[in-house]
Amino acid sequence: MISPRIINGNKLIALFMGAKYWPKSNKLFVKYTHAYEFDGKIAFSPEELKYHTSWDWLMTAVDRINKLWDNIIPDDEEKYLKAEHIMQVIHLAVGLVDFETAWNSTVEFIEFIELINGKKDLAESE
Repeated sequence: MISPRIINGNKLIALFMGAKYWPKSNKLFVKYTHAYEFDGKIAFSPEELKYHTSWDWLMTAVDRINKLWDNIIPDDEEKYLKAEHIMQVIHLAVGLVDFETAWNSTVEFIEFIELINGKKDLAESE
């Protein structure tokens, strides 16, 4: 059984990646052509998402975070330093092939970006 933390983290990553949530069917519609195509489908329940088990899935989110980070400048030094620290942990974890830390740091970075942008927790609210 997958823990609620992993389900919510994977859902948060999917929404960050541009997925649309269909509450009626409890499915996430993913419109990007990347790792999802390996499964031959485009709609997944939150429990079916594989960001926590597949480098192919997770690295698409890490790549998007890297591109986003290049264009974000938090409005104060404390926020910048926290975000920069999370980015360094992600890069270190990927380099060391520490999947759990890479996944946790990816979720933490997305949560932090949502917080500084004043958005609610997408995974909990959708």
